[in-house]
Amino acid sequence: MKAQLNYILSTLVMLFFVTGSVQSQNRPDLDLLDRMYNYSSTVDTTSHEFESYTYTKSTFNVKKRNIALLAVPTMYAIAHRVDRRQYLSETFSRVHFYHLDSYDSKPILHFSTIPHQHGTLTRILPYLKPKIYDETIVGNNLLSPFCKTNRKYYKYSVKFLLNGTANITYSPVNDNTQLVKGQAIVDYESGRVISTILDGEFDMVHFSLGMNMGDEGLMSLVPTDVRLNSRFNFLGSRTEANLRTLYGLGKPNIDSIAKNNDIQLMANVRPVPLTIQEQFILDDHIERLKDEEVDSVNRKNRWVKDVLWDKIGDNLLNRIKGTFGMQNQGYLRINPLLNPLYMGYDNHRGFIYKFDIRLNYEFTRNSEINARFNSGYSFKRKQLYYKLPVTYYYNKKRNGYIQAEMGNGNWIKNGNALKAAEEAYIVEHGDSLSIKYPKMIYFKDKYFRITNNYDISKNWSILFGVIFHCRNAVEKYAYQLVGLPDHYTSSAPNIQLQWRPTGWNGMFLTLDYERSFENFLGANIAYERIELDAQQIKRLSRLQALKIRAGAGGYTYKHGPSYFLDYSNFRENYIPGGWNDDWSGGFELLNSDYYNNSKYYVRGNLTYEAPLLLAAHIPWIGHFFEMERLYSSALWAKDIHPYIELGYGFTTRLLSAGVFVNNKNGKFESFGVKMGLELFRHW
Repeated sequence: MKAQLNYILSTLVMLFFVTGSVQSQNRPDLDLLDRMYNYSSTVDTTSHEFESYTYTKSTFNVKKRNIALLAVPTMYAIAHRVDRRQYLSETFSRVHFYHLDSYDSKPILHFSTIPHQHGTLTRILPYLKPKIYDETIVGNNLLSPFCKTNRKYYKYSVKFLLNGTANITYSPVNDNTQLVKGQAIVDYESGRVISTILDGEFDMVHFSLGMNMGDEGLMSLVPTDVRLNSRFNFLGSRTEANLRTLYGLGKPNIDSIAKNNDIQLMANVRPVPLTIQEQFILDDHIERLKDEEVDSVNRKNRWVKDVLWDKIGDNLLNRIKGTFGMQNQGYLRINPLLNPLYMGYDNHRGFIYKFDIRLNYEFTRNSEINARFNSGYSFKRKQLYYKLPVTYYYNKKRNGYIQAEMGNGNWIKNGNALKAAEEAYIVEHGDSLSIKYPKMIYFKDKYFRITNNYDISKNWSILFGVIFHCRNAVEKYAYQLVGLPDHYTSSAPNIQLQWRPTGWNGMFLTLDYERSFENFLGANIAYERIELDAQQIKRLSRLQALKIRAGAGGYTYKHGPSYFLDYSNFRENYIPGGWNDDWSGGFELLNSDYYNNSKYYVRGNLTYEAPLLLAAHIPWIGHFFEMERLYSSALWAKDIHPYIELGYGFTTRLLSAGVFVNNKNGKFESFGVKMGLELFRHW
């Protein structure tokens, strides 16, 4: 009897564990999460070209302001107005969809109480176009809790409701600026998100983003009604913004040439009524307009305010940007002149101040011209660098363009020219010339390049052109003393072939060949150079990326003592940009002399980038780390066999920073730091 009882108990225990195992594999909450993750894959997203209209209204309330707010991009127009703190804007736009991720949006009616119709706090506008089923919700930021690849970053709680839906609450595993928290109402049967509210903070903007999604088909992947409540705090100033966008509207009764800022016309087509607060802002604005029409006194002071304060002050502290042309074909953007945020730092150049102007004009959809003046000043080297490329695209579909570029670079060394001058001076005077002129080894380098590029196919491109260099000795008198040239010029035809084995999303293999002929177009030196370069960015899931670069090059011919070494793919970036411009695929601690003193080089660079990598897990401060990188670089060249560099870097809303160590010929050489200010870079 006892044996039978033990048998029954053991059987019940076994059945309990088996049943529990089966149930754990078929839990309704986990099944619902899987259906939610997979919902977008069940929707036909092939081309559905159509036209629709959207309406956006926004209110801005400057709760507290100080002088620091004047330096924030797009905020100047509302920061210095002492007589007004609340503003209202409304926009109707026509949207032509080609497919889910490709569309053109054009405003057809706009009204704003902001002075001069300026846009303000434009950094938050992308939040009105969320993509909750992608890996990132807004652009390349905010990892979505509705995407399966991000599942490891979130905790979920499911509560089933009685109407065939469920309430899913989600929160981040780690407190980080790339993650959000909130809740969603989800259809139990299909896993479709019906509505959701996301709360988070990114780039100094605290936000609550609520949305109702479409009902079926392609439109169920995008919102129909988006509400954004945000708060921006900066050094004691505080601005609140409330925005709402309605999608999928029918065509409003608006003439195609409707006048902007027409209050009555906007009232006639407004799809939803204004709130009490919004109506108050509008009524106050109308009263101010009436007062301005009556008031014609003290025009001199109005001129000082409108020109000196509004125009000049705005342009000095904020970006100057705008369109021009009959159909707004042109675009101009100038970085602020007095904004101290466009600075960087590294060991070699010290502090660097940067300035940037961009100009673009589109002739047709397939042709345009653009120009960019990019400059920087190194306080440590006391050198001004600049680049001015002007590019005419005659066939954008084939990346066909003609580019003319002029600029300068780092001072370049010429040891052979120095040696010849020293020998001549010693013969005549018996002592050293370089002691009297310590900078005579350096030559200033100015260049002009004209090239033509054309993509033969998605796999092949060809570029050819001519590059001119004029190198002038920093200490000209030293060379004049011994009767040697104090400047050298070269004129070199070049050709570049690029092969992309798997198209634009794979590896790039580039072959460069350049040959300068003596007496060709005034050249007094000759050389031959060949380089091979390979690059690839491997996009992984969850914003992770592996960036690979390898290359080699060398000079196969040189012309006597006037020999200069200046590679295309192995050179110092003397006008460093932000985190995404130049923080990968280079050498951060390599002395600038090594770029120009070897007849050959072999290099390799590997960078791994990811959010929530190391520092993001640190309590308190880990919240602010947006992206992190691990660097590994190696070089083999004259006198360095090999050079190895390792580093770690991160970017936050305030700055990007990196720490690096290097090893030369098997011995530790140095430790260095690189920093770049990122504050408002994307505003």
